[in-house]
Amino acid sequence: MAKSDLHSKAKQTLAEYEQFGYIPEGELNIEWNEMILAFEEGRIADFVDTSRRVQGLARILVSDHGKFVNIKDRLRTARRLAVSGEKDMASQLIRKTRNDLENSGREISPVRGFRG
Repeated sequence: MAKSDLHSKAKQTLAEYEQFGYIPEGELNIEWNEMILAFEEGRIADFVDTSRRVQGLARILVSDHGKFVNIKDRLRTARRLAVSGEKDMASQLIRKTRNDLENSGREISPVRGFRG
């Protein structure tokens, strides 16, 4: 499937979700906060799993394909860095990913006490 086909499918999925009253943006906030908590607590396997779910939600929510590619690449690199123990570099990429999401019109509302 071509990239444009995937992006069209993601837009269609978002429209279907909204039609039935499901707002995946709330799910993005939940997954983002779970991802940050797992990262800060050093639960790398959980961080990897939740970052993949965040990436999947970004596929649906971010309308600009170029911005989505940046988000996907940063999360993938952050996963690799976290697994290899380079937590500071991974943390920087996570912050940049949050900025990318917010610049794409997606608000991330962290739970009090989270730094990510």
